Amino acid sequence: MNHMEQLVSLLGPAPRTHADPAHWEALERSLGLVLPGDFKEFIDGYGPCSLAEFLDVLHPAGATFNLGRFCREWIDLSQVCVNEDVPYVVGTAPGNVLPVGSTEHGDIVYFVLAEADPNAWPVGVAARSSEAVWFEFPMSFTEWLVRVLRGGAGMGFLPDDWPPDRLECIPESEFWSPAQDG
Repeated sequence: MNHMEQLVSLLGPAPRTHADPAHWEALERSLGLVLPGDFKEFIDGYGPCSLAEFLDVLHPAGATFNLGRFCREWIDLSQVCVNEDVPYVVGTAPGNVLPVGSTEHGDIVYFVLAEADPNAWPVGVAARSSEAVWFEFPMSFTEWLVRVLRGGAGMGFLPDDWPPDRLECIPESEFWSPAQDG
């Protein structure tokens, strides 16, 4: 069973709320890079949502959980305020890290743009919720996510009570609305 199939077995069938490749094409054009295929497949199937009310799954078509806006804001912020906990430059150039998600604890999930092939990019996490501040996982996004959802052995940044009894993706429209942003 591949990692995407494992995610479906953990989370149930993907609702496929966004499957228009134009959203990805516009985002990738604005970033000047191509994102990993397994990442786009998962995000198209389940995003935008809050996964187990912990991991924010952003999508380029999301109203509040918008991946493009999130990437640009973190890249812009890193130009003014350097996060010394992240051992890379935040940006879109080779050797940089690209922010692609966050947790309810303020941890930021990145792709480490270490390889020419985006499908070989490791996942990095800048953790605010643990003693160690940088974690790097040499695996695909979906493999990383399967490991997180199965209990996160060796992940280091997950809450002590992880995983929750129930894993679900709460759609952006049910989890967050502009009226709550006050």
